[in-house]
Order: sequence, then structure tokens, then C-alpha cells
Amino acid sequence: FGEGRGDQTDTLHNQETLRRDGTLKVVSAGSPDDLAGTTRRLVLMDDVAKFEMTSKGDPEKLAESRASGFEEAKIVRISTPQILG
Repeated sequence: FGEGRGDQTDTLHNQETLRRDGTLKVVSAGSPDDLAGTTRRLVLMDDVAKFEMTSKGDPEKLAESRASGFEEAKIVRISTPQILG
């Protein structure tokens, strides 16, 4: 774990505790086990147009399912449009 200002970094699980009142977990769309690993109230997906199907399913759906346990969940998809017009 890192030092200073109460921040902690867990390199094994790719998550960082910020000010001890939440965590940030960053995973790859190409890693379905990481996508399915935890529940999250806020899910941010970047470059969704480049997500590729994995042996365990659609990474977008896997990431989306991480927020299904929260009524007030927020899911944000960021991507470059791939359809002209």
C-alpha cells in the first residue's frame, strides 16, 4: 500500500482507496474475470466501440451488470461514433 494523505494502492487488485471513503478499480474490457469481480455503484466505460467479445461474453454487458445491485447506479459509456451520419 502507498503512503501519504490516507491514500492506499493495492496493485494486486488494481484498486486504489482515495481518502478512505471509496475505491477506484480500473480493469480492461479484455479481462472478463476482472469485470465480473466486484459490484460498483458507478461504472465508466471508455472507447466502447472497440470492446471485443470475450469467451465469457460481451464486456459491455459484464461491466453493466456490476451496477445491477444498486438502484441509484450510474453507467457512463464514452466512445467515438462508428456510424456515419
